Amino acid sequence: MTADLAPTRPPSSVRRVMAGLVPVNLVVQGCSFASSVALARVLGAGASTDAYYVGLTVPLFSYGVLMTAIRMGAIPALTERDREDGVAGLNRSASEVLSGVVVTSALLTVVVTAVGELVLPLAVGGRTGTMSRLVMLELAPLTILGAATGTFGAMLAVRRIFVPTVFVMAIEPALKTVLTLAFGHAIGINALIIGNVAGSATAAGVLYWRVGRLGVHVRLQSAFYTPFVRGVLRLTVPLLASASVLQVNPAVDRTMAGVLGAGSVTALELGLRLSLVPALLATSLLISPITATWAERRLAEGWPALRQSLARAIVAVATLVPPLVVLGFVLRRDIVRFVYQGGAYSPHALRQTTSVFGMMVLSLPAEVLIVVLATLFIIENDTVFPMVIGFTNVVLNTVLNFALRPSLGVAGIALSTTVTVTILAGVYSVVAQRRWQAFALTETVPDMGTAAISTAVVGGLAFGLIRLLPSATSRLGALLTIVLVGSTGLALHALVLFARRRSAFSVVRDIRTKVGAQA
Repeated sequence: MTADLAPTRPPSSVRRVMAGLVPVNLVVQGCSFASSVALARVLGAGASTDAYYVGLTVPLFSYGVLMTAIRMGAIPALTERDREDGVAGLNRSASEVLSGVVVTSALLTVVVTAVGELVLPLAVGGRTGTMSRLVMLELAPLTILGAATGTFGAMLAVRRIFVPTVFVMAIEPALKTVLTLAFGHAIGINALIIGNVAGSATAAGVLYWRVGRLGVHVRLQSAFYTPFVRGVLRLTVPLLASASVLQVNPAVDRTMAGVLGAGSVTALELGLRLSLVPALLATSLLISPITATWAERRLAEGWPALRQSLARAIVAVATLVPPLVVLGFVLRRDIVRFVYQGGAYSPHALRQTTSVFGMMVLSLPAEVLIVVLATLFIIENDTVFPMVIGFTNVVLNTVLNFALRPSLGVAGIALSTTVTVTILAGVYSVVAQRRWQAFALTETVPDMGTAAISTAVVGGLAFGLIRLLPSATSRLGALLTIVLVGSTGLALHALVLFARRRSAFSVVRDIRTKVGAQA
């Protein structure tokens, strides 16, 4: 029995885990980026691509909901079982969870697809609506694949293995890029559909193989509604509800953009995807490592250690994210021109995508902060509040869509998302502080103040450089502008942070010198 126990390990450092994941996630985001570029250049923005994104909404909704909710909800329970019973307990519990997940996701596939077949004709008419219904049926397997991927990712996270879970996310966009470039002119959006299904299946298979190499052998079994699974469900069901309503937002946004003309849905989607590159670079890195590490730290060292980790995470968000937001907004035209200009992508679609990207990049700080704080609520076994936030998100986003779309078009739809996320991040912060005094203000305020000053300086410099430089009309000119302004801004930010750290070190050294002299 002793041999089966998992070895006692000191709690992981999120910083070290993140450092190892950054290169892998850069590859993933690069593949996703390449997939969007291939779509724009080969297929352009039209009725067929609009139909693909509308039809993708329902399967992607199920895929994302199950993968995220199951992974986050299962990690704390599996971590505790692994610490108590070792490999044998993890094998048994993981098999129970996987069996329940497969059954649940299969039923959900039938229900969600049926509802989508009824709703889509009411929301989107004409040729786009007909094609969307076919796309939705072809992509239905994504639901089960997302559930399996989330389950295997949770098992790996328990053993502090995060790289494979991130790496496999590159398979689907890489395959879509290859198929679109090779066969897109001949088979159109079918190249994207094949890439979605085959890539997601391959990702789940790779994670299953990696879990097996750990000695964790999961098997489907008939008895899956066990006390352990019921405990996991108590955490996961509210997360499923929360993630479900959050996934409603893209569906609402795409539907409301559909009335703005052919290609508007595609322009909105590509602008969102481009703005999500830095967001996913941060949030997809954070979810599993923070959940697994904080769950273990909470068990091993208690609330004080968890509060210190939270303080470091808040400082990291405030230090790293705002300068990227400022530079992204200032360089929005050049970034979109460099990525999407040329091929089948029209100038009108380019302008729409630019406006969407500019509005969405402003939401990045709030999106990352929500991931950090939502994880804290999960570790504290409160998944009901995130569910309430999810429902509020949908209602507020829809109301703002109706308010902003008439005057701003697709940019108004994007701006409504940014305003909604920012408001809810503030609500998360207030509630976390009232419940647990989560923010160690004396520890974080000085660093956050320095980051704010540095961001303001970077923004002023970037705006000044853009006004002085000639307007870029080609992709090469846009790239040169991005490199010049971006590298200058980031270098200045690093210099300010370095000067602040040196100053702090000097103060500490002077204090130590005075104390030593008095002694």
